[in-house]
Amino acid sequence: MKADRTKTLIVDDEAHVCALIRDELSECGFDCHIATEPQQAKELLDSESFGLLIADISMPHVNGLELLAYARRHCPACKVILITGVSNRQYVAQALALGAHDYIEKPFGTGELVEAATRAVADEVGVPQLPLRAAEAIQFATRSKQAALDGVQALVRAVEAKDPFTQRHSEQVTYYATNLARAIHVPEDLAETIRVASLLHDVGMIGVPDHILHKPGSLIPD
Repeated sequence: MKADRTKTLIVDDEAHVCALIRDELSECGFDCHIATEPQQAKELLDSESFGLLIADISMPHVNGLELLAYARRHCPACKVILITGVSNRQYVAQALALGAHDYIEKPFGTGELVEAATRAVADEVGVPQLPLRAAEAIQFATRSKQAALDGVQALVRAVEAKDPFTQRHSEQVTYYATNLARAIHVPEDLAETIRVASLLHDVGMIGVPDHILHKPGSLIPD
């Protein structure tokens, strides 16, 4: 049976979310059906011919990724758009591997989901948008990470400017801590955390008054 491209199954455990998506898509000519239970969604996928499935990732019992896998097996012509309120690159990778057409994060703007749905049903050759979104997410994450590291370096420089005694101290601590971590074969992501933490270990000195930092002799009990 050939699927009607505009026949759309919307799956979300929150009925009001389903209704909002249905209302928005229906105004644009989509024939929308709703399921708030994953089992109900599976039964509809078995008995009906859908051109588009829109499913939330975070649902109890069966999540959107499992429903995507089910749709790919039982309704291979159906395009799948996943929506989620949790930004997670692992989800993008799994969705990509399972063959999702697109992936949208909540809160999505007015018309964003309609645009994605229209693009999906108009796409005769089945070229998914997800690889492009995945590339954009990775690029954004890389830029964000670099911006965060630049911020760390600025804080370190601020500490060193406040107390010349600490000049290059944070870098030296970082060098030894990171190399020691790698020498004992800690996971690379943990070694990176140790590297950043080492750079920041003296950052609290920014808030310590100079007369305390530079006080000769021992500190008083207070």
